[in-house]
Parts: sequence; structure tokens; C-alpha cells
Amino acid sequence: MRASDDKPADHAKPGTRRGTVSAGFIRTLLDAFAREYGGQIQRAAVLAQAGIADGALEAPEARVPVEVVARVWAAVQARTRDRMMGLKVARHVRPGSFGVLGHLLMTSATLGEAFERAAEFAALVGDGGVLAVDLGGGDAVLAYDLVDRDLPCREERIEALLSALVAFVRWITGHDVVPRAVRFAHPSPGYRGAFLGAFGIEPSFEACDNAVVISARHLELPLLQADPELCAVLAAHARKVLARLTDEDPVIRLVRQAIMAQMAWGPPTLVGVALSLAMPARRLQRRLADRGTSFQEQLASARRHLALDHLGRGNKSIGEVAALAGFADVPSFHRAFKRWTGMTPGQWLASAEASAAVN
Repeated sequence: MRASDDKPADHAKPGTRRGTVSAGFIRTLLDAFAREYGGQIQRAAVLAQAGIADGALEAPEARVPVEVVARVWAAVQARTRDRMMGLKVARHVRPGSFGVLGHLLMTSATLGEAFERAAEFAALVGDGGVLAVDLGGGDAVLAYDLVDRDLPCREERIEALLSALVAFVRWITGHDVVPRAVRFAHPSPGYRGAFLGAFGIEPSFEACDNAVVISARHLELPLLQADPELCAVLAAHARKVLARLTDEDPVIRLVRQAIMAQMAWGPPTLVGVALSLAMPARRLQRRLADRGTSFQEQLASARRHLALDHLGRGNKSIGEVAALAGFADVPSFHRAFKRWTGMTPGQWLASAEASAAVN
């Protein structure tokens, strides 16, 4: 299907943007699948089937297109044949599973305050779905829907999100909170006991929305790890991260994501990135030029970001960092690194170590 001229191609409706999910949450999801299914799930095989290398999930603030995430779910379902995989994987979700968002919610004063922050910052974890929180009627109604309509495991992904929300509420309050109601828009898959075990009540199906309703009496529950000062710091940080996500041009963002994904397999190319975005290479060049940049400029920026991050961690050799950053050999990496920083990688490391020793 042809895309509109001002948005990257997609396999949904023309001009529709599916969204992305944080790479950190994908790592958590893979760990949860492994804990639930053990030897049935081989991380490398699942990622390969989904079309993403493990290294592509390690970059700071990396994001993964929703269609890739759906392929991860489909790969696991193909191996397990388990229709209840959404409810089962949610059992392994913990507050830390949601990264900055999870810590921000944990340190809120009350459950009601945490819900308000969840609505404001949910896109930090993923913007491929919409979380709406309504506290106006007394009870809290947390409604969720995915933007996509044609990707695999849609029902399982929605069930996972709502059951994870309930599990999260129980973790941060220390109370076995049972929702007043749980609704799903899709037909019942059966398995009454599984849903009763996850939510404490039987959901209704073929409803008007996907939602969890929490009684008003629970909204004033104090949270176990409430910390107003830390919460304020985390909220400020979350707003900055969210601003970067929402302000960045969608074409440039998708090009960067595609470059980061291809780096794990080898040096990214214009043709390869254009192919992953389902558009001709010339059209991609033109769109980048219209935005005052180029493929080579975006590639250099991604390589520099990845190289500095891995060198700063100090757990990989210069040769390993060169390979991760998509360079064919170490000398090429040295030359590029010197253009970026005015130093060789070795000199940069020595300078960083000296600075750390002084501090």
C-alpha cells in the first residue's frame, strides 16, 4: 500500500503511524517469556524471527517499532501455542519493568496520583496504544486500546497490558486490589479460570472498550515507596524524555531506529534502511534533504551515540565497539572517532578514566 508523501510507508492505512515501544520494555518482555516458558523460548531465535538483533535493544532510549514487537509475540506464540500467553507473561511484570515510568508511579503519594501520572507519561513505555484514565466519576476507569488493527496477537497484547496494570497496582500498594469491573472489546477466548485468577473477577467480553475499573475507595491508598522529592525529580526527567519523543520529526526518528536495528547485523546502508521503511531509496533521500539532513549524517550521529555509550560503559573492547557501531574495521572506527571528538578511542578512554579518578 502506498504511503502519503509526508509520512513513512506503513502496512496499515496510508499515513497511519503505528508507534514504537521502548527497547527496555522489550528486554523485560523477553525475560518474562523465558521465565514463563523456560526452554521453549530461546531469546536469540525469537529476536531473529522478529527481525531484530539483541544488540539493537541495548542503546540508551532505543525504541522498537510496534510491528517488530508484534512479531516477537507471534514468534513466542508459534513456539508455545498458548492463547493465554498475555495473562501469563503479565504475572512476571514488576514496577521496574516499566523503567522510568514504573519508578515514577511507585514514588507517587497515592494510587490516584499514580494513575494520573500513568496517563501523562505512558508514551515513555510505548506510544503504539492509548491509555486513557478517567477519575471524574469517582471510580478510576483505565481504558486501553492499540492503534494497530492488523498486527499479530492483538488480543493477547491487550490482555497482557490490563492484567499487568492490575498486578502493578497490587505491587505498589501492597493490597490485593480486585477491580470492580474488567472489560474487553474482543470475544471471549474461554479459559474462565485464567481470567478469574488474573483479575479476581470474571471480565465481560465484546464490550465497548478494553478497561479496568478500580473502586474510588482505593484511590487514596498510600504507596509503599512514596517519595515526593524523588517523584518530582523523576517527573522532570520524564517530561524531558517525552518532549524528545514527541518533538522529533517522525521520518528522522524512524530512520534512526532502522539504522540502530541494522547496526546489530552489519554496516547500515541507505538501500537497507529504505527497504525497512517500505519506500524507494531516492524518496528517503529526498525526505531527509527536505529536513536539512542526509542518510550519512544520521548514520554518523547514530554511530557516534552508540560508540560513546558503549565506551563509557567500559565493558567492551575498542574492536567490539567498532563492530557494534557498524564499522567494517577498527582503523575506520579510529578515523571517525577522531573526527567526532578530536581524540582516538584510546585517548578518550584515558581522559574519561582520569576524570573519574579525580572525581
